[in-house]
Amino acid sequence: GRTDKRTPIDDVVLSADPDHPGQMTTDVLLKDVNPTNPALGHRVLVAVVDANGATVIDPVTHLPKMQIAKTGLNVRGRYAVHFHRTGTDYNDVPATINDSAVVDSPGWGIVNHSSYVNVTDNVVFNATGAAFVTEAGDEIGTFDHNLAMHSLGSGVGIEARQGVQDFGHQGDGFWLQGGNVTLTNNVAEGQRHSGFVFFPRGLNQKGLGVTQISGENLQNYAWADPTKNYDVADVPLLKFKGNTTFGVFDGFESWFTLLNVTNNSRSVLEDFKVSNTTGNGIETPYTNNMTFKNVAVIGNLMQPRNVGFERNSITQNLVYDHVNVQGFDAGIDAPLQGVNTIVGGMFNNLKNINIVTSSNRTRVVNINDGGPTDPVNFIDNLKPFVNGVQTPVKQYDIYMEANFRPLFNDLTTLFNPDVVQIGLVSHNGQQVYFYEQAADFTPFPSTAQTNVTKFGPLAAAYVPAALLDKTNAQLFAQYGLAIGGIVAPADAVPDPLINGIVGSKAQYQPDLYLFSPRYYNYVTNGPYKLTYGYAATANYLSSYVAEKTPTTLVNGWNLVTRQVLGQPRTFLIYGDNTPPSLQLNANTPTTINKADLDNGTSFMIDAQLLDDSFGTRHFQQSIKLNDSKIVSALKTRADGSMFVTLTFTIEDMAHNKSIINVDLNVTYTATLLKDIGRRNDPFFVPSSTLLGLIG
Repeated sequence: GRTDKRTPIDDVVLSADPDHPGQMTTDVLLKDVNPTNPALGHRVLVAVVDANGATVIDPVTHLPKMQIAKTGLNVRGRYAVHFHRTGTDYNDVPATINDSAVVDSPGWGIVNHSSYVNVTDNVVFNATGAAFVTEAGDEIGTFDHNLAMHSLGSGVGIEARQGVQDFGHQGDGFWLQGGNVTLTNNVAEGQRHSGFVFFPRGLNQKGLGVTQISGENLQNYAWADPTKNYDVADVPLLKFKGNTTFGVFDGFESWFTLLNVTNNSRSVLEDFKVSNTTGNGIETPYTNNMTFKNVAVIGNLMQPRNVGFERNSITQNLVYDHVNVQGFDAGIDAPLQGVNTIVGGMFNNLKNINIVTSSNRTRVVNINDGGPTDPVNFIDNLKPFVNGVQTPVKQYDIYMEANFRPLFNDLTTLFNPDVVQIGLVSHNGQQVYFYEQAADFTPFPSTAQTNVTKFGPLAAAYVPAALLDKTNAQLFAQYGLAIGGIVAPADAVPDPLINGIVGSKAQYQPDLYLFSPRYYNYVTNGPYKLTYGYAATANYLSSYVAEKTPTTLVNGWNLVTRQVLGQPRTFLIYGDNTPPSLQLNANTPTTINKADLDNGTSFMIDAQLLDDSFGTRHFQQSIKLNDSKIVSALKTRADGSMFVTLTFTIEDMAHNKSIINVDLNVTYTATLLKDIGRRNDPFFVPSSTLLGLIG
């Protein structure tokens, strides 16, 4: 296979050659004759780069070495073993590959691309990108009893090449672009990145569009209509059982899966073993509805670090069914959203179950024994080496961690109802609360305090003055606000194995629903009129209130308090008449090649969006360089240099807008956008394994 995952994909682009009428070329062309090198005709010159991506300097002229720019330098699809679009019909006879070895592929090893393939009893050794791959997302078939060994990886991020749909380049054992295949009894070891990656994003293929999965191939699911096609991200893993990975960075990663489904689909990882990772055991960013059943994740018992089951702020509705997680700083980092359940299992970590304040009003964490004779087993006997001596350390079965720096400065998340029930675990039917939920705790001190059991950190600048220096009891009595949605009951007491307090179950307040905007420009849009609803406890119906009298707002968070069912309840409304600004990240190029402008290449703005309401957020926007609505005509400065201006609009949550102008210098020799990050790799030296196989 010649496709090289050490460097970005560069597919062939055929163009009519104006310098040789009637012929085609893979050269990159300018619209007009190159004025700096007329002898080249319409050709583009770019710098030669070395294996590190650095410009090669001519030792005689001390100037960069130049070469004619071409496309097709690293074409996709040239894999060591490639089943290419042979059909995804269960009525067909599947292709098979078994008892085979793929050694030293510079790209991928064995690839199923929109095909029906059974891959059994194979070994892939020393591939660069990934050993076993599904490429487009609609593949069917099996991967059973295969071994992936020592994938080298590109060294760049998982989405670093998304502009050219170049995935599976980090050094992975099994890369799944879609989940409608079965993985059983496979082993991945020595991977630079992950043992297994589930990345269900349909490949956008020329002439075919974005790959989807036919409902005819989803007969295992009652919700599937055989006459429809489904987004790859809306289909769970078909079967993942009996797999093993060790000696990798992360054991398993799942991305962008089941985020938008309304059915009961779940991905299930069963009888999975992960050990000897240098990163996290299992990563589930942007993942919903996943169950881990009899999954063992074993880290470093002598030097616990990282996380056994990690997530991001979007992850929700996970089930940890009898997992065994040991040797990490945190065993399970509980999701911030949805209903999440831990049943039985074995734990031996510094923080066995780590629970941070939620980002969603409906977040629940349930921790339960599997039954009267099947308890959650907190081993808690770690003795890591300290100065060469094995030393017992403090361990927590449940570690409650209040987050006073909420994502995007959204103060409202601190007051979301946060239900953590420990069921039959140690305390029959009781509830765990943050220390910060105690009645005498002061969440927002105006001056720094050293007594962390009674005071939170110094209040951030965006915290309203009305909340400063009040205890939880005072905040709840005056505003109906409480960290985690409720003040801990008087019977809540500390427990030596829990970083928090344990007491009787709380009776939460009826839910409030804000219908008027939470972020509002009162200067542009006029007086603010509060509209809200609430759940009436008497008959469980929602009541609706639309106030006719305006509420005066000021800049920043406003506390708007009303009596609801005889109790004070407060809405947090952000007054905002300040437009956002933009700060380009260093990886956004400021100089482009004239050929990219001529050819309408996609240009990615990567920046930080800055605003008083949320602080900083990541911002990306793809712009076609021939889009006249955004890209100006080519302009020339007094010094003769060329540039174009990109003009686009950014917006904050209060719909304040700013017009952004970004000037891009234009030259005839700048690195082409497709070549950013490209390396002229040296010859792929065959391993001794390959040399031995070929005699």
